[in-house]
Amino acid sequence: LRWCKKCEIMKPDRAHHCSICGICVLKMDHHCPWINNCVWFGNYRFFVQFLFYGFMYSLLMCIWSFQILFQTLDFHLLFVATLGLVFALALLSFLGLHLYYISTNQTTIESLEKRVLCLDECIYVTRRNIYNLGFIRNWQQVVGNAVVFYLLPVGTAMGNGLEFPINQQEIE
Repeated sequence: LRWCKKCEIMKPDRAHHCSICGICVLKMDHHCPWINNCVWFGNYRFFVQFLFYGFMYSLLMCIWSFQILFQTLDFHLLFVATLGLVFALALLSFLGLHLYYISTNQTTIESLEKRVLCLDECIYVTRRNIYNLGFIRNWQQVVGNAVVFYLLPVGTAMGNGLEFPINQQEIE
């Protein structure tokens, strides 16, 4: 366990202190201004679903607006279609990034962490991901075992947020 200097408490692995919320958060991914909360172990699945449904809605609005636009040539619909396309592309990029993070079992913070390796000269290297258990087990860690509920906002992630299975091969 590590010590949080700001909260003055012990914090488990993968926990980080959120300077905006002022607390330590289990498996913190990031603080999201769109939901005005931390994305963490308890709501990460729902955040990814939020990105997916937001992308689908933006894409449908874009397609619907362009279909009507070609019939009416209305400036307002051009604006809505363009805005829908911009939102769809932005949400798709965020969604793709977080699907990658789920597939590799890492958080945004963990993906950005670097360490310094000094031999002849100091270089930055990415840290080893000891939590990467393979594609299927990584997904199960976030969305659970029931495939039926993957796209529904029900269910919880596997585990308790305090302890996580480790890939022993990465340690050696």
